[in-house]
Amino acid sequence: MLTERWHILGAGAIGTLLATQLQEAGSKVSLLHRNCAGAEVAPAQLKRYAQGRVSTHHLTRSSAAAVQEIQGLIITTKAADVIPALLDVRGKLAADAPVILLHNGLGIYEQLINHYPASLTYCGITTEGAYLDNAGDLIHAGHGDTRVGQPDGAATARALSELLEPRGSWLWDADINLSLWRKLMINCAINPLTAIHGCRNGELLENPQLREETQALVAELAAVSAAAGFKQLAATLQKTVAGIIGATADNASSMRQDLERGRATEIEAITGYCCRRATTLNVPTPLNHRLLQQVRRISMEKN
Repeated sequence: MLTERWHILGAGAIGTLLATQLQEAGSKVSLLHRNCAGAEVAPAQLKRYAQGRVSTHHLTRSSAAAVQEIQGLIITTKAADVIPALLDVRGKLAADAPVILLHNGLGIYEQLINHYPASLTYCGITTEGAYLDNAGDLIHAGHGDTRVGQPDGAATARALSELLEPRGSWLWDADINLSLWRKLMINCAINPLTAIHGCRNGELLENPQLREETQALVAELAAVSAAAGFKQLAATLQKTVAGIIGATADNASSMRQDLERGRATEIEAITGYCCRRATTLNVPTPLNHRLLQQVRRISMEKN
């Protein structure tokens, strides 16, 4: 039987936001920190600011090592940390515990099912925007939804969809593979360029030189999409990317923030994955390869 008790592994802004939303929808939620120190210093009471409204949430927190049993797990870490995070708690998972992956990029699901059954593993994407301010309060900056689906279409998917659909902003996505690919293409188009140039998303269209570079990059991504079987998405990708850039014009991409703060980026799961997939499809991607190498080099210099 599926659970109304969830543990969220990854206590950053998105993990914290999802915890408050699931809590409001009636689920019991615990935030898991990957170390004891993080769990000890994080506040049990949290204020969430959203569209001028303030709500107070009492969140249960613990370290991954201290948790006893996990009936349902949501992983919101960075892509490179997903497998280590799962291995930290795999022995604590109930026999039929669903695991939902919420991270940028692709390729992690295929690795994870080597360690956990595909029939119990789900993928998701979120269009929510949030950050934790210096006071530790949660700022819900952009409202969206969180979509979850089963890449392999396992029989258990129906039961999970029936549980998630009443969860408010949590939605079941019957074609999660298309949604995941669309998000990958958007991330490939925006994240590396903004990280390399240190610019806002909107500058990719406002600056003539960056606009030309972005359009050439999206044309390359559209060719990969078409070869991968996403022909309709490929036909509208220029318009889709331009719309996202316009809607997030003042935003700093996560990859740009990671580079500026000297943190590891998710370039391997984003542009790296695209390049690897393009190679198997015999589609040349010189622009993506160049951006991949540039982000790798800048990341190494900063670390």
